[in-house]
Amino acid sequence: MLESINDVQIKSGNNLWPKYWRFIFASYCNTFTCLLSLDARTHGTDKSHHSHGPMKPCTGAVGTEDVAQHFGTESAKSNWMYWKRNLAVKTGGTWYSTPAVGEGKFWSVKQTIKQINKTCADDNIFGAVVKKNSECFNACAQPSNRTSTCFIGCFYNTTIGPGSDTIPFETNTLPEGDTIFTTTELAALYDSSFDVCPPV
Repeated sequence: MLESINDVQIKSGNNLWPKYWRFIFASYCNTFTCLLSLDARTHGTDKSHHSHGPMKPCTGAVGTEDVAQHFGTESAKSNWMYWKRNLAVKTGGTWYSTPAVGEGKFWSVKQTIKQINKTCADDNIFGAVVKKNSECFNACAQPSNRTSTCFIGCFYNTTIGPGSDTIPFETNTLPEGDTIFTTTELAALYDSSFDVCPPV
């Protein structure tokens, strides 16, 4: 039984990701445990795109999922699906699901290392990405509009690489270059937010 999510050593496929890179979705359990949804609660099954077969009622047990294995093999049909798939391939990582119904029985928080404000973390990450590939962002009609198609395209061109919206990359075919973050640099960037942002 998992006593604490903080007790788990979380590693990606290439073992480069920091302890803060955690995929925790309280609403979803791993497909081998359960899927806490209306369908799962009432019928014990789920037919959403998250499902890989019949679900059993949620017990509250901690679920895990290899992110690259789960999302990195998806068939992409749109730019955002390609970005999701390719980012999973590049970063790897483990998705941990800690259902609220399992707190105290299957898991509990023993220590909170640090909590930071999302806006601060976003500003830190976006700032570094824009700086890495400023020429691309400056060419946008609205260089500071994070919701614009141009900005979003530059963001993924910089974090994953050009073509990441149409090409299904593998770990050995990921683009490289001076304006593209390496996997190690992305890990360090994510972790840096916990250093530069004050606790809340």
